[in-house]
Amino acid sequence: MESELIKSRSFSSCIKAAFNTYCTNANTILRNTWLPALVNAMVVGLVLSSKTILGAAAFVPQLIASLLTIFTNAWLYGCLFNMLNANGLRTNLQRVFYVLLSMTAISIAFGFLIGYAAMSVTANANGSMLSALAILGMYAIIMAFLLPIIYSGIKYIMEKNMRLIDVFSKQYIVGLKSWGYLFMVMLLVGIVFTIVVIPAFTPVSSLMLAAANNAQGVAMGDPSGLPALFGLRLFITASLSAFVLSYVSIWGTLAAYYAYGAIEKKNIDRKNIIAQTQE
Repeated sequence: MESELIKSRSFSSCIKAAFNTYCTNANTILRNTWLPALVNAMVVGLVLSSKTILGAAAFVPQLIASLLTIFTNAWLYGCLFNMLNANGLRTNLQRVFYVLLSMTAISIAFGFLIGYAAMSVTANANGSMLSALAILGMYAIIMAFLLPIIYSGIKYIMEKNMRLIDVFSKQYIVGLKSWGYLFMVMLLVGIVFTIVVIPAFTPVSSLMLAAANNAQGVAMGDPSGLPALFGLRLFITASLSAFVLSYVSIWGTLAAYYAYGAIEKKNIDRKNIIAQTQE
């Protein structure tokens, strides 16, 4: 979709390039991604609504649906990267899946550390405050650790000769050296994403709050005040919101894609300078 990927760009230029590419190729993006975006949105809707629909029996379906989002997201972003390189759909699907699976495993591992840290400090006198600080600190560490993978993961998807281990070794170090640059790009993406998330998920949040208040009342012996099709309404609303946010996420992925290209350009220029000095 964009011929000039390897180019020096500021972090704001990455945002602009992503926006221009997105707008110019909106029909192509929609045509190639609407089905995986829809399926992924429905799975997210199931995750958010299953507790209301199934009650106590929702744990297993909710867990299965949560794991299924790895596959549906791999399908969605595999289709996106299939438009950005010539590796073929199968290769893109596989590589996106491997990156997402690895990042999920790392996040789960860090999640256990967060839980352990929270339980460890809860026993202290100021346990609740320390728990909150520990959780916030661990989340910050997770985000800081995952940030270089934005570069190394996209490089792995784009370049067929790269191995998965390189995402967390040699190329991870390259991304780590540009941590500040990646942080600024993703900060801008996060600001835009938050601006869209608030109105997009307000109806979902309202319905989930109503369901939580109703569940609390039922636990105290009150009759349920939710209409018969409330669960279905929540599922449809959550799915529609997730579908909209899928395309905001695609724009954010394009911004990360251009950040990868800018870092590649910087590395190429550095190698050329070193080569010239050695002649």
